Amino acid sequence: MLAFGPHALALLSAGLLSGACATPIAGKRLPTTELAPRAFDQHRVIEVLPSSTAAIIEVSYYQANIEYLLEGSNRALLLDSGPGKHKIAPVIAALTDLPVTVIPSHLHFDHVGGLGEFSDIALIDAEDLRKRTVDGVFSPNSTEHLGWLDKDPLQTIRVTRWLQPGEQIDLGGRMVEVMLTPGHTKTSVMLYDAAMPALFTGDFLYPGGLFVESLEKYRSTLTMLIERMPKNVTIYPAHNGRGRKTATLGYSDLTDLHNAVCGALDGTVKGKPANAFGIPATAYPVSRRLNMFVLKWPRNPANL
Repeated sequence: MLAFGPHALALLSAGLLSGACATPIAGKRLPTTELAPRAFDQHRVIEVLPSSTAAIIEVSYYQANIEYLLEGSNRALLLDSGPGKHKIAPVIAALTDLPVTVIPSHLHFDHVGGLGEFSDIALIDAEDLRKRTVDGVFSPNSTEHLGWLDKDPLQTIRVTRWLQPGEQIDLGGRMVEVMLTPGHTKTSVMLYDAAMPALFTGDFLYPGGLFVESLEKYRSTLTMLIERMPKNVTIYPAHNGRGRKTATLGYSDLTDLHNAVCGALDGTVKGKPANAFGIPATAYPVSRRLNMFVLKWPRNPANL
């Protein structure tokens, strides 16, 4: 059974775990059972989820990003590295002493900002990402990164491994599948733990307004997810709808979104002109918890 080292567990339970605890503690592991959200520092809250998984909630950042640390007995995965406004590596070091591979769910600035703090970074082997990687360094373009929306400079990514769509990653007593799930972006990925069962969706699905790059690809991805996911799946999104606690979604949210996307494509669901972070879009209703913005990119997005 995995457990925190006594010192780290006591600190987390007391709500005192902070950046000062960045030095790895021998035997430090995530608990296998849930713990209520606790402050790590003034910028982040840690929520321990089932099955040795932690949500790192960026409470001081306006987009309320959530990164997820998934731990096995031999290694761990970190889905996303946050916006990079405050260092994330000390947070991860305070939670686990296992080797960590970071997988960005996609390449937007608020998900890759902390990648430079880690030595093992994996990208999905899709589209032309590998072709645009020179000597192990990938350079995203402005539309992939979108840093100009927040005045964040483009950042290169040093890639140490490439993941195949559908690849199963063995963390030691825990298998996690990497799924290629285009729609929000061409190369968006999700992580799926069938044993939990839990789906970590990045920006493809979260409470609130979804940003859709392609309705057709959203429909294809949703069709695949509806066919594959069990009805009791818990969906963990990359943005937070409830402040200091992770807002989970479920199978019915997949079907609601699929119905809305199909309606937008066949014209039975009507949209309205909208503005999404300065990007022209069409807004469509989905459900009480969800709506979506279909983006209309100009030829040169940097000129927006």
